[in-house]
Amino acid sequence: MIPFKGIVSTVVSEIQGEVIESGFPEFGLDGDYYSHEYIGLGRPTDIVVYIDVSKEFKHLYEIGELDDWISKYSRQIPVLGIEVEYNSPHQTQAEYSERTEKSGATIPIIRLLHRDNPRDTPPKKVKDKETISVDLTEPRSIRSNVCPVISTYLMELQSTKVSDVPHISQFLESIESRVFHREEVARAYKNGQTGLLIILLSVFFESHYYNKLLSKVESFRENDLPSPIIDKDTPFERILHQCWYFGIIDDSEFRIVNSIRDSRNDYAHDIELYHQIQKTPAERDGTVDQAIKLYEDILGAKRSVIED
Repeated sequence: MIPFKGIVSTVVSEIQGEVIESGFPEFGLDGDYYSHEYIGLGRPTDIVVYIDVSKEFKHLYEIGELDDWISKYSRQIPVLGIEVEYNSPHQTQAEYSERTEKSGATIPIIRLLHRDNPRDTPPKKVKDKETISVDLTEPRSIRSNVCPVISTYLMELQSTKVSDVPHISQFLESIESRVFHREEVARAYKNGQTGLLIILLSVFFESHYYNKLLSKVESFRENDLPSPIIDKDTPFERILHQCWYFGIIDDSEFRIVNSIRDSRNDYAHDIELYHQIQKTPAERDGTVDQAIKLYEDILGAKRSVIED
């Protein structure tokens, strides 16, 4: 009798070749004998089909401290579980039933029921699980009976927004907004959208330096020292000058950020400048790349989009 792990490996191999590599490269498979824990899945099934969020968000792991709290398996969000029912020394039928009934999985489950000579019958629902009769010892049977069902499911999932898939939505909500901002900056740079890039950088710098100045002001107040009055309505130019005055930024940093601020203001006052053939101050003086480097230093990025 073929060992259970050998059966699982065969199923994974066939789905990988016939389904994933043929048309669904954003998905992956894990058939490591249900040894891993995945977000929202409970006790894992024999095989997990997952979407790797880091493929969707290319620069997700290029910000330093994110690696400390986003593990490999939390970024692999399960979208489908595959249970393999095949008698083996690894588990008795009773153990199999108990494990699958208590798994607590909330993702769709496909159950592969081993039959030496399966009939050509369509999958059917058994206890809310789509059950497929298949000869698990024959790769051809897996290809003809299992792979089309997996392909159909993933095709339907591809047409769904990732944010509408509960597990993926849960993951995305846990990510800090600056990661999504980094994605937009990287995309704008890659696509040559300098106008959008300047706006994104300016918005980030204004928020960042406002918070830096606010922390400084609060420390003055705690020590009964005179301090400037700032709030959310304080103009960015004033915030920037105050940051320079209090030593929060040096001359070089001030020059870079002020050039981006000035360029953003050009767009705000004259939309005609938001044009491919027009150049803002930041573009004319070559400050944009310097601003990206500064932005990435603030984030703690491990790698620059300029180097991609």
